[in-house]
Amino acid sequence: MTFAEFPFLRYFPFVFLGFLLEPFLPSFPSSLIWICLGLVWAVYAWNILKSSLFSPWLSSSLGYFLLFLLGLSLGKANDPVAGLRAWPKGALSYIGEIQEMDQIKEHSFQNVVRVIAIRDSLGWKVGTGNVLIYHQIDRSLQAGEIVWIDQKPEIVSSPSFPHEFDYRLFLARKGIHFRQFVGKNLVVLDSSGVSRLEFSLSQLRQRLSQQIQNRIHRPESQQIAQALLLGQKQSLDPEMEQAYADTGTLHILAVSGLHVGIIYAVLLIPISFFSSWKQGKNTYLLFVIALIWLYALIAGFSPSVIRAAGMFTLLTAGQMRRRKPSIWNVLACSALVMLVLDPLVIFDLGFQLSYLAVAGIVGLQPLLLRFWLPNSRVLEYFWQMITVTVAAQLATSPLTIYHFHTFPSYFLLANLILVPLSFLTLYLGVPFLILSWVPGLGYGLGWLLDGLIFLQNEITYGIHSFPGTRIEGLSLSSAEMGFLWFLMGVWILWQTGPRKKMIYLSSFLWLFLSLQAIIKEVQRPSQEVFFYSSPQGALIDLRWGQNYLSWNQDFPILKLPFSIAPNRRKTDWGLEPTSLKGVSEGNSIYFPGLEMHFFPEKDSLVWGSTAPTFIQEFLNPSLGTYQNQDSLAKGSFGFHAVFFP
Repeated sequence: MTFAEFPFLRYFPFVFLGFLLEPFLPSFPSSLIWICLGLVWAVYAWNILKSSLFSPWLSSSLGYFLLFLLGLSLGKANDPVAGLRAWPKGALSYIGEIQEMDQIKEHSFQNVVRVIAIRDSLGWKVGTGNVLIYHQIDRSLQAGEIVWIDQKPEIVSSPSFPHEFDYRLFLARKGIHFRQFVGKNLVVLDSSGVSRLEFSLSQLRQRLSQQIQNRIHRPESQQIAQALLLGQKQSLDPEMEQAYADTGTLHILAVSGLHVGIIYAVLLIPISFFSSWKQGKNTYLLFVIALIWLYALIAGFSPSVIRAAGMFTLLTAGQMRRRKPSIWNVLACSALVMLVLDPLVIFDLGFQLSYLAVAGIVGLQPLLLRFWLPNSRVLEYFWQMITVTVAAQLATSPLTIYHFHTFPSYFLLANLILVPLSFLTLYLGVPFLILSWVPGLGYGLGWLLDGLIFLQNEITYGIHSFPGTRIEGLSLSSAEMGFLWFLMGVWILWQTGPRKKMIYLSSFLWLFLSLQAIIKEVQRPSQEVFFYSSPQGALIDLRWGQNYLSWNQDFPILKLPFSIAPNRRKTDWGLEPTSLKGVSEGNSIYFPGLEMHFFPEKDSLVWGSTAPTFIQEFLNPSLGTYQNQDSLAKGSFGFHAVFFP
């Protein structure tokens, strides 16, 4: 088979590339992009009608350029930063519509409000935008209810420190630009919208969630059932979620292709009965497709569920035509459709991991299977499970290491035990969702499901308690991550692709990365200071030769993994720095050997005879650098000072 036999696999990269490059290209009006798109379409159509005038190469080039322009226009129309704006001046209250069911937080309930109207000194006017609220009223809010909030929200703040997680951008990609703690300062004005069709599935999901709470008694089992059956992971206990993550089995709690595949297999059991009827098989397969999409809607329509539902829909359509479509083509087609319908889904980590896992299973598992041919069905089953797990882990590990800097040591053992157990949980869970309203039967199924999930949790905690459950301190750059995926692609294509070209390209990329690492090491400053400041306290990180030191004055410990650790990883600090000792001298703290003083009252850092080469502010690197200064004041949120380049 040739690459030409996978049309969607050829189309997707051009749309994807156009979407990703849009922020880096000069800013053009949207109308100009659409005019350009129309002109290229006209030339392309003329080329098709008058094929004798143009070469096939030009025709294909125009087609791919059209796909690139499509991605460019999608990026232009879905720029989340473009939606960032200030709350209207003088607007002190607003009316909005609840968009989802409440999510339980530690001391409040979280929800999203779509702003309908805003009141200022001149009266009411039409409003737009979404607000993330946290409330403490005595009842749950329902999707579709109209509420009045008599205070204004705040803009989600941007990151304060370098390489810190950009929560503002994360919410903006979901269409949310404001947030607010309202407490009990919220009035429900109207509940008639709850029954609207657009919120009916949310109401159904909420009723199913209530049945889980009523029929399953252990709180931990309730949380797992919510995640496993309904895709609601928001209520998961952090310690439990960390245990599943550290054992490499968090994926079984995210409704994905694994779960949709189980349901698909169950629904296909009676297919032979319908095959005896004329058109019976196709009619039943259409019914199966409808049920899969209904489950996808109930499970929250997450990217992984949409991908899985789309994949099984195309596979079922192939069965109806007595054809078996290529998995690679199905994957690319579903990704392309999702990118067009919701371009910002490309930034969703679940979307990325879902497609990588399936690509790894499709591409790498057949290669792993060749290493051993078991001579019994039992061994073959376990070998299949092992190769599927390893293939998915290989494909997703570069991304998880890039984001989370850890690797689960016992992922193979945990998956071999917990994945089959999750099969049983789902086999029991789907009938439970359907029959939980039946007196007696609902309680019986709930009791069995409770016990099965309890066993699953106990095994997870047991494996999590093993020594060295995860390898920490790992780091990958985006270039290194791409190189690892490239090597996996070379492995997949080794038998059919141009080996000599792949060797040359692999060698070139390896030399490029090596040269890049050498240049980075040569340019690394031998002495530098990172001065972080927050309303709660201050923190100083120092690189002094081969020593990594840190001093903390009331900077919140809980904020270190999110605020400080990302910069340490990006600057290759590796292990946690050694604690720096300071000596009190009057109204300052002196650091022996460094000739530096910290003045807590002024929140400033002062050095002696050794002055830095340059100083740069965290939040305003574009403002340039400050030189010939003898101190660093609190300023905005922090500075980076290099003493010797």
